[in-house]
Amino acid sequence: MKKSQSYQTKNKERILEYILARRDVSFNANDAYRYFINNDSPISLSTIYRQLDKMAEEGLLQKYRTSESDTAFYYYAGEKRDDRRQPLMKCTSCGQTFPLKCHTVEQMAYHIWDQHHFLIELDQTTLFGKCARCTGPDKNNQNK
Repeated sequence: MKKSQSYQTKNKERILEYILARRDVSFNANDAYRYFINNDSPISLSTIYRQLDKMAEEGLLQKYRTSESDTAFYYYAGEKRDDRRQPLMKCTSCGQTFPLKCHTVEQMAYHIWDQHHFLIELDQTTLFGKCARCTGPDKNNQNK
């Protein structure tokens, strides 16, 4: 029994190392699975799913789905996270994903509920666009 527990702990540690190395990029379970296979240290896909879902329940990861796919994606929420989950912004060029910490978004969600009777689930919301790095300094200089 102890052997099984240490095995799970070891896999959780390895998965956490994978996550921390990619803390600004969202990923799915298959990405992690391929990584471990390619590095000759396989972890079963079911174990990866189980660990990722546990970490999402603990608040270490934020889990979301996109409209294009039913695949669950995960994003590192960080060690210092508040109780409320934030919507995410994802760059369509580089894949960088980061939380949108802005009260205006919360005000917009409240307005939509109050005026249009539609509840936006902010913790399930992802905005897609281009980050400052991918828009490049050349584009910014053209507007001056």
